[in-house]
Amino acid sequence: IFQALSPQRHHLILDLNARSGLLTWEAVRQVPEGGVFARVADPQDFDALTEQATLLPELSRPHLFLGDLTAALDQWPELRFDGIVGRQGLGSDTVARLVERLAEKGRIVVWEQVRSQRLYALLDPARLSPDLLHALAQAEDALHTDLDIAQLTAEFSPDMAVNTEPVSLQRDLPMTPALLERWFAPNSTYLTHLQQHLTASEVDTVQRQFVQQLSYQTVTWHTDACLIQAQWSNTKKAQH
Repeated sequence: IFQALSPQRHHLILDLNARSGLLTWEAVRQVPEGGVFARVADPQDFDALTEQATLLPELSRPHLFLGDLTAALDQWPELRFDGIVGRQGLGSDTVARLVERLAEKGRIVVWEQVRSQRLYALLDPARLSPDLLHALAQAEDALHTDLDIAQLTAEFSPDMAVNTEPVSLQRDLPMTPALLERWFAPNSTYLTHLQQHLTASEVDTVQRQFVQQLSYQTVTWHTDACLIQAQWSNTKKAQH
């Protein structure tokens, strides 16, 4: 993200979704003469980042704000950012506001997840009946909202050059008993969702197949993502 952004030392950077602070602290490092603003969605993350920030000299600390991005930006209506970065922080409802806050030569560089790994895809389909496999796939697909990149990028100003780069990520994930138990815990999101779409007998069959097929195995976990870059097509933001 920062390789694409290529910030200068005096730049002003906005992190859309700080989480643990991965991009926030890198921004602080790269713009020592500028400033960093970071939105934090989770109160626990906010407390942790605030505590970490106290270890820095006051002028080097990022400006952290909790909750709604639009409301926070309204506190600083004069700010224009040279760089806007984020992971899972861009939404169709926020693009227009961010475009308004982008400096003339500014750039937006964000990493967005397009499609998450489906758990049913980890199973051997030959060991489930076609009808049950189809019902399981439909149920789990309904649990996720895949990102429509074309729709999202259409929200940017027509005066902007927008580039998208698909990224396919893979990692090895050990299937420990604790992980499988968490997926099928009584109040887990996954189990609760399956119970709304499958019969009790079907849910039992699915859970049994997960345990039999995956326990103590290592699977390849896939995530489809996209790196989105946007900047003004010319050096003047005429009419913006």
